[in-house]
This record gives sequence, C-alpha cells and structure tokens, in this order.
Amino acid sequence: MSPKDPEHDVPLIDEFGHQWPEEIQWHGSTVEVTARLIPRFLWTTASIDVFIDGECVLRTGGQLKITGSSSAEFYHRGRMHQVELSWGQGSLEGFPYQLWIDGSKVAVSRVSVQNRDHIVLALIIPVALFLVVMALLG
Repeated sequence: MSPKDPEHDVPLIDEFGHQWPEEIQWHGSTVEVTARLIPRFLWTTASIDVFIDGECVLRTGGQLKITGSSSAEFYHRGRMHQVELSWGQGSLEGFPYQLWIDGSKVAVSRVSVQNRDHIVLALIIPVALFLVVMALLG
C-alpha cells in the first residue's frame, strides 16, 4: 500500500508521476533501494544500499554525512555498468534519494529506514556508561 498525502488522502506521487514507493525496473531487472541503521557512530548513521535482482551493487556503508553521494561499478548480464546514488537530509523515517545507472536517472524517491528502533541503542549506551562511571566514582 502506498503512503498517502495526509492533507488530501491521495497516494504520494514522485516527479515521474508514479506512486511512491513503487517497484523500480531497469532493463527488465528489479531495483531495490534499502536503508538500515548500522552500529558505526553508535547507530547514528545509515547504510543506503542498492540491489539489482537481489544482488547488492552499491553500499554507502553508513557515512557520517547529512547529504552525499556514492557510486560503484557492477557487472550485470555480461556488461559493466555504473550506479550512482545521491541522498538528501534524512530522518528516522527515511531519506530522499536519486538513483542513476549508466548516467540515466532511474528513480527519484524516498527510502524508509528498516531498523529505526535501533536508535534506542544510541541513547541507552551513553547513558548506561555515564551511570557506570558515576557509580564507580561515587
């Protein structure tokens, strides 16, 4: 089920006029963009990854940047291709992104963070460490 515009109760539409999120197709292959929090920097960064037909072709690796881009080369159906992903300022809800393959824009959309509940670890660990230090000093 596609998300709805809360003001108008209609599906959200991307710049191509498609409902968001949609299944992304590229030359007959399914493209999926995922985002997940990773333990770098105490779970405060996310890796945004691109998969083509289930094979990971790009991982951003959880860069400590508010916005950015990442690119990679990948081999698909006997040919080398170039993938580039750029993302905008995100939140725990997700990140806006643009995806290009071989210089052609494939998607402009938003990706949800799959494990956003892990941010609780980023809050609990420093507090627990502080309490341990205070108990040892006290």
